[in-house]
Amino acid sequence: MSKDVEAPIALRDDLLQVIYEIFKNGNFERASMEISEASEKGDNYLGKICRVKSSSKDGKSISLIVKCALESEVMRQNFPIDKWYQREIHAYSKMLPTLYSLQDESHLPNKDRFYFAKYYDSITEKGKEAFIIADLAVDGYKMYNRQNPFDKQHLELVMKNLARFHATSFVLKQKNPKLFEQFSLNVGRKLEYSESIVNRIDVGKKKYVDIIESAEVRVKVEENIKDFIGKFNGYLDYRHAEPYNVICHGDCWINNIMFKYEMRKPRSNIEHWFCASFSRSGGGLLLTVNRKTEHLSIYNGDKLTDMKFIDWQVVRLASPITDIAYVMFSSTDEQLRSNLYTSSLDLYYNTLDKNINMMGCNTAEYYPLEVFKDQIKSTMPFGLISAILLLPTILCNAKDIPDMDIKLKDVDHRSYDNSLSKKSKDRLNGVFRDMVSYGII
Repeated sequence: MSKDVEAPIALRDDLLQVIYEIFKNGNFERASMEISEASEKGDNYLGKICRVKSSSKDGKSISLIVKCALESEVMRQNFPIDKWYQREIHAYSKMLPTLYSLQDESHLPNKDRFYFAKYYDSITEKGKEAFIIADLAVDGYKMYNRQNPFDKQHLELVMKNLARFHATSFVLKQKNPKLFEQFSLNVGRKLEYSESIVNRIDVGKKKYVDIIESAEVRVKVEENIKDFIGKFNGYLDYRHAEPYNVICHGDCWINNIMFKYEMRKPRSNIEHWFCASFSRSGGGLLLTVNRKTEHLSIYNGDKLTDMKFIDWQVVRLASPITDIAYVMFSSTDEQLRSNLYTSSLDLYYNTLDKNINMMGCNTAEYYPLEVFKDQIKSTMPFGLISAILLLPTILCNAKDIPDMDIKLKDVDHRSYDNSLSKKSKDRLNGVFRDMVSYGII
């Protein structure tokens, strides 16, 4: 690390030089730079995330998020980290700005647009991949507590924003098919884990059948996860949804979304102290706040105003239903789905239809309602596989998350096939029951 910067987090000199150039362009002071961690254990498994702040002589300030790829050889042998970082850099620097520009060209109202974090710069050298984006926390965006399922207003906002994002993809395909094809070559099309990881998943799948409480449900789930990896890749195969595939986020779960809120009324100092203290003591009334990031627990009724997707590493070409199924069965619970499953799908399609038409294209021609309904039947089972892969990790306490290097060195897979927490069992059983009761499997 450069000698003129004192920080608890070390950044490579090549990264510091890129940051200094950003500061120089904005007249920010190198000497005032502060570096700190920007994520907790369990928030990100494939990189190190830092927050870098600085100020200028005239009182302006800047806060950046620096995301650096893991250099671990064990991790890189099991996950295509270089490919995923290159893909995310391409998404932030080229694909997302192009999709957003379609909203500009159509003069779409701000309230009907999808948004993403501002991109600054990157390093693409293999083994040293990193990129720099704006710090969304500066504008009041927060992460939701990953162990708590979404409520009504959060799920509905996510569904609207997925539809807005997917709408730009449909429109690009119609207006500039060559550019759409170019982008589609830079996204994922299948599961990209190593053979070792695939084997671990296959070895571990039996434990999910063992926890199922209903005999009827057990039979149907067991039948649907026999060819677990084959089915997973089948849903991700872009040919599965032709000609109705779009550019999908690919990893749309609770930790890859940041939310913004508007306080309904100003709080007094004693209210601020009480809310923060009660949360830290386990009450979960408002926010758990620490030096790294802010995670929303059970908020006190503040108005939810906006959200942005983050982590675009596994952006892929697939049916839009893959994103819907992913978030629906990884980030909600059985109770919420019992009230909102059908209406959320209606909300998604109505928002998609509205945006595609506002951008001058015809939804009925390029993604008819009948096709949407058919894809729900054929692709929503992807949510079963997604829940099995995600929920045990989502619901794991930070202190219990294992070191991935050590876990991946366990060649006989014993560390993978560990016991599930009660919370995981309850949430998974809810998914299994819904898969059967909604006729998904």
